[in-house]
Amino acid sequence: MATALRPALLALAVLAVLAATAAAAPVPKCIWAVGTCNASPGHLLSVMDNLRPASPQGEGMLHVYALEAACHARADKKGCEDALFCLWDTKTYPKCSANLEKLNGVLSDMTTITGCPGSLSATLAPCNAIKFADACNAKPECGWLTPENIPVSEGRTEAGARKRFVRRKLSVAVSPMMRHNTSADNYEEIVMGPFEKALAGCQPAKLAELAKANKVKELEKLIGRIDEQEEDVYGACEQEPFKLMQRCLAATDARTCTEHSECAWDPDGSECFAAQHAMVSSLLGDNTRAATAAKVCHAFPNAIACKAAGSVEFEQRTVEALLPDAKAVKLALAAEGDDKSGYQPFSLED
Repeated sequence: MATALRPALLALAVLAVLAATAAAAPVPKCIWAVGTCNASPGHLLSVMDNLRPASPQGEGMLHVYALEAACHARADKKGCEDALFCLWDTKTYPKCSANLEKLNGVLSDMTTITGCPGSLSATLAPCNAIKFADACNAKPECGWLTPENIPVSEGRTEAGARKRFVRRKLSVAVSPMMRHNTSADNYEEIVMGPFEKALAGCQPAKLAELAKANKVKELEKLIGRIDEQEEDVYGACEQEPFKLMQRCLAATDARTCTEHSECAWDPDGSECFAAQHAMVSSLLGDNTRAATAAKVCHAFPNAIACKAAGSVEFEQRTVEALLPDAKAVKLALAAEGDDKSGYQPFSLED
């Protein structure tokens, strides 16, 4: 099996694993790792009161938990190895775990939260998802841009200009940053949207307003701030998780680390890190039962006691709301012309 997969294809496999079903499978309650006992992803998901986080980091955490739980639920070697992103290792517990390296780039494709609540960045993904002008313009936070509305770029940074020059040298005709000016019979460099994606279509209202007014400097500056996730456009909802991690990392020995109930000590790496229950509370907000489950596991002093905590039933439908609609991914696949021959998605029932 190939080690690298197209993001859209892998995203479809992920969706197939987590499709709504009545199937349930046992997963460990607790898992020992980096010198501490943590609640397993499946255990946390099974007791969570709220599966709709407000921050991008919180959403990312739930996506990773969903993928890990789907692998943990596969109890036999064949079922695990048949999975596109699971690994079988008899030396680990559980034996089937997620190969998250394969998912680099795919998790970002699943992102539906692109900023803190109420921020400009938070409108990016919802606006981009709208595919028709009338529906887009009906949303006060969005605005529709035709290709003709996109102004010629003045270049956001010197580094960006060098990158664009290389792309132009490689292939002027297919570069998404170039537009053919039929009247002058030449190519002109146009403004790209946030994260180097096309600016045409449904965009946050402020971007659409600046583009239509041909205010190129203001437009490119704003796009740059979105790219850099600056607080004035992104919001400050992830400041507390960052501060939590910094507080724990500042402890240089086990005694100092464990004086803080929100921190845990890794004896192998000689490092203090944020305890799972603290990160759950910080990133996912009101999930009291999940934070309590993490605290219970954290209290087990060694790997034997951690494993002896037993198992819990994990149901795929509990994470149904975490991932985008499979139909959207299928449409993307069809548009991109991916070869799906021989591809078999899997579920817990395989």
